[in-house]
Amino acid sequence: PVVTALSELMALTVVASEETYRAAQRSYDRTLKVMLVVAIVAAILIVLAAYNAVKDLAQPLARITQVASQVTSGDHTVHVPHTRRPDEVGKVARTVRDFRDALGRLETQRWVDVSVARVADTLQHAQTRSELARNLLNELVPLMGGAVGVLYIWSADRGAYVRAGGWGFDEGTRSPRAYPPGAGLIGEAAASRRRLVLTDVPASELPVTSSVVSGAPAVVVVAPAIATETTSCVAVLELGLFGEFTPGHERLLDALLPRVALTVEILDRRLSARAMLEETQRQAAELREQGEALEQANRFKSDFLASM
Repeated sequence: PVVTALSELMALTVVASEETYRAAQRSYDRTLKVMLVVAIVAAILIVLAAYNAVKDLAQPLARITQVASQVTSGDHTVHVPHTRRPDEVGKVARTVRDFRDALGRLETQRWVDVSVARVADTLQHAQTRSELARNLLNELVPLMGGAVGVLYIWSADRGAYVRAGGWGFDEGTRSPRAYPPGAGLIGEAAASRRRLVLTDVPASELPVTSSVVSGAPAVVVVAPAIATETTSCVAVLELGLFGEFTPGHERLLDALLPRVALTVEILDRRLSARAMLEETQRQAAELREQGEALEQANRFKSDFLASM
């Protein structure tokens, strides 16, 4: 019985061992399959992560690089994307945006300096107020992309700002020709010493009468020319634009209008000096004629006395 029991026990042990081996083999196979599945899933996740990284970094950086190339080519109005991102892409985008703005300011300043020098050169050749207005508007209105312009200059004799000349403007379409301080847009800009920019412009305010286009401008700008020494308004410039009144236009007017005021003052002094010279010459001629008449009378008197 003992031997039989031991034999049975050994047989059970062998069966148990084989069963344990098969269970271990099945567990190993399952573990291997699980690890294989995990490895495949991990590989898929890594690929997806890499794709997302490329999509999230490489593509925005490529777009920002393209925008930077446009900026360096001279396009200072291009939109820079991804500037609100908090990561490194956002830092790069904000750097490109600041670079674009700096180049835009430099280009605008260069344009303003060249334009002011060009207009100021034409103003120096003006001999009358009407010629000054014509020279100014012929240069300034096309520079600003405008369609019409009028210049009013202060007249102390009339106590109002009198129309000196226009560009693309029919002189007979508006009345009056002079505006006292505080009257109308011209007088209001002169009295307040500030620029007026109107977008809702009535058709009768500043009509365009050019041979190319006609109608009412989209924006009307009324800007006073302030003398730096006396801080008085010596002239008022009225411009009609079909497009937008940009910051570049503002900087151009800020730089140009003081020169216009100085030119008006110099021209008025020159005209006053010329008028005084002409008056002096006229009086000298009258005195010379009176002297000649007196001398002739003296000769007649001497001849009469000698005859007597």
